Amino acid sequence: MSGLNMGFRTGMGLIETMLLRDGAIRFIAQHMARLYNSARKLGFKFLVEKEQLMLELYRTIDHTQHPENGIVRIQIFPNSGDDQISFIINCVPLDLPVYVKGDNALTVGVATKVLKCFDSVAYLKTSCRQPYIVAKNEAIENNWDDALLINQYGRIVESTIANVFIVQGSHVLTPPLTEGCIEGIMRNEILLMNTSSAWKVLQKEISIEDLMNADEVFLTNAVRGIQPVINVKDRNYKIDVSLQIEAAINQY
Repeated sequence: MSGLNMGFRTGMGLIETMLLRDGAIRFIAQHMARLYNSARKLGFKFLVEKEQLMLELYRTIDHTQHPENGIVRIQIFPNSGDDQISFIINCVPLDLPVYVKGDNALTVGVATKVLKCFDSVAYLKTSCRQPYIVAKNEAIENNWDDALLINQYGRIVESTIANVFIVQGSHVLTPPLTEGCIEGIMRNEILLMNTSSAWKVLQKEISIEDLMNADEVFLTNAVRGIQPVINVKDRNYKIDVSLQIEAAINQY
């Protein structure tokens, strides 16, 4: 890989982390759309056609020892001084026949050492992971499973690896992109359920008070699916709606 690679020199780059299940990448069309849209947003001269990139993805999968279920990760970086894009693909085995169940519900906390603020690229899944690393280290120090990041207004944005939702009665709420969160694949799928479910799914600013008064809290991620949260700051939550939405997503 060239020493002019901007990923190494400046940290500029994009990441897609995908679930491989039964030999197929789940939500592959959505992942590819996000990757190419993000590349255009950052001004990357992405010369690789989607079909060629997908061929490379499955070629990498075929070279793993257990290609049926796994995590596939692609990183793309622009080279300096030309229009070329470098990319790295890897696949690691994963025994995950269905998405995570309620018995793996999480205890999370609210990060205090870093902010995730909105700007024109905050919703992109980039190689810049420093805020998430700092928050994850804080989670480890406090024996949390994950940490929720807040923005400059003290409102909930997302976790270190997932989007966040809260349940208030029949409403399921998640922060809008203007709060600074990444535009997650699973987040979008749940928003699309809005017209065919018993819950009203809305994008809404979520304060710490909203979080503490919620009936339920859950995290969403394209690989881990839906993970119910059972505890934040000694506040315990139910997981009923979380599991129902999880079942609906699995069926879908």
